[in-house]
Amino acid sequence: MLIKYHKPLGNPEKAQDPLPHNWRELAKKDGDRPKRFGVVEEGRLYRSGIVWSHQVKKLQEDYGIVHIISLLDGDWLRDFYDDAEIKLHQFPILQRKELNYSRIRDIVDIISKLDKPALVHCLTGATRTGMVCAGYQIINRRKGKLSAIVESVGYGMVNISSLREMLHYHL
Repeated sequence: MLIKYHKPLGNPEKAQDPLPHNWRELAKKDGDRPKRFGVVEEGRLYRSGIVWSHQVKKLQEDYGIVHIISLLDGDWLRDFYDDAEIKLHQFPILQRKELNYSRIRDIVDIISKLDKPALVHCLTGATRTGMVCAGYQIINRRKGKLSAIVESVGYGMVNISSLREMLHYHL
């Protein structure tokens, strides 16, 4: 069931890492887990690159994940729009520079209120996902600013302007 769809941030004509046109072929090549899968907080929040439909049930079985927080625009997970168990939340971010503190806070607030484990993802599982995961750690006081950001950098997060903004806010 598509729970909430938020208006995309950014210019659709200049989308960075949009859903590839050949996504059906790409999905068939991936295994049981999405690329760059990782644990942010055991039993609560996980992260990855794009999640394909055939991976959702395995994530649910292995990790209890029932909430998918997508930072991409598109309907490749439409198979789950009417699923009573899986809940999709879309926060499309079309350009990395559009991911600001306010948007991160909105996403983290929703994740923090969820009753069951969630997975946050973008296409590659690096910059946008990293910023949301670092924000989650900082806002919920799971880690300090520096350690949360360093952990996310390990996944490839390198958006300097968003980093500056994240460090600026006293959380």
